[in-house]
Amino acid sequence: ELLFFFNAPATTEIYTLSLPDALPIWLLPGTFTVAEVLPPGVVQTFPEDASFEFFRADFSDNGAGPDNDGFTSSGFFDQWNVTTERGNDAGHSAGGSYYFGDEFAPFGPEYANDADGALISPTIDLTAFVGQQIFLEFNHFLAIEEFFDIASVAIVSGNVTTVIADNHVIGGFRSFTSGFEAVTLDISQFAGRQVQVEFSLVSDSIVQEEGWYIDEIGRASGRASV
Repeated sequence: ELLFFFNAPATTEIYTLSLPDALPIWLLPGTFTVAEVLPPGVVQTFPEDASFEFFRADFSDNGAGPDNDGFTSSGFFDQWNVTTERGNDAGHSAGGSYYFGDEFAPFGPEYANDADGALISPTIDLTAFVGQQIFLEFNHFLAIEEFFDIASVAIVSGNVTTVIADNHVIGGFRSFTSGFEAVTLDISQFAGRQVQVEFSLVSDSIVQEEGWYIDEIGRASGRASV
């Protein structure tokens, strides 16, 4: 086993090269893979961890009041709106969130029968991220009729809408969450494009539940491929 030390500003990188016993390195043909070992106190400097946040919307202005952050919605019976309902619940930022439903319904917040609405983000430019891993992250509270009412997340690029998660066929989240829960979806296949994120809910003609709250929507992180 050979140890290689590479000096760099403020740190030392340590690499380990494992070889078969009794064979000198100059007699071994081929390519060797160097495995990095990072003991406590040593920081990796290359390849660097390029994780960062390149898009964020939390639906609250600086004073924590509701704000749509450039999102728009439409549909045959669209019930998306920015609300402070559940604004103090754990699991998401305080203040506003997007909600599909009617917070002033007679028996408490719920969505209507035969509701149909799509919430869509501003354009997100991923053209600089070719060859990188990209993850879409958001926090949500979901309470809808299982098997019959459909909540889905899609990526819109050009004229093509690709569903990447739902509570029904594709999967990715449950019809009923335990409070606000975090969701992470890999959208690396859309690197190099300009995209929009679409959140859609469609209900049937019977049974209403509370609906869908979304916060920190569109928060995505990029990591350099290694």
